[in-house]
Amino acid sequence: MSKLWLSFCCLALASPVFAQGNSISGNRCAEAIRQLTEFEPTGIYGSSVEHEWTPASMYLLQREAEKYRVLHRHFLDQVEDWRFEVLEMKGGKTMMFVFAKTFEPRYCEGPNAFFVKRLKQEPIGETRARVSDRR
Repeated sequence: MSKLWLSFCCLALASPVFAQGNSISGNRCAEAIRQLTEFEPTGIYGSSVEHEWTPASMYLLQREAEKYRVLHRHFLDQVEDWRFEVLEMKGGKTMMFVFAKTFEPRYCEGPNAFFVKRLKQEPIGETRARVSDRR
């Protein structure tokens, strides 16, 4: 009976910790997306317990998406201290990878890859100074 009670207490204490892990509310990168782009993060791409993606791993994913012809467009948007890489897939999904321009370990305080939706219907980059559109 004591093992059952101990198991119940452990699960009760651990469940809020796991519930917070899926939240993007305290993530600096998600806040940067909301404040500096025309997008709103809707969820985390990957796992909430993963470290930030490196630019090399994001480019590898981009090349694979191009290889299998599922990538529709790729945008690069640089604002203030942030670099936003946007991958629009052919099925309508849009993913955004956020990188700090200067090296900071754990700059997002969580994941840096998100599913996003566009808030404004204007093309990305019309309000930004530097944009690259690659196909």
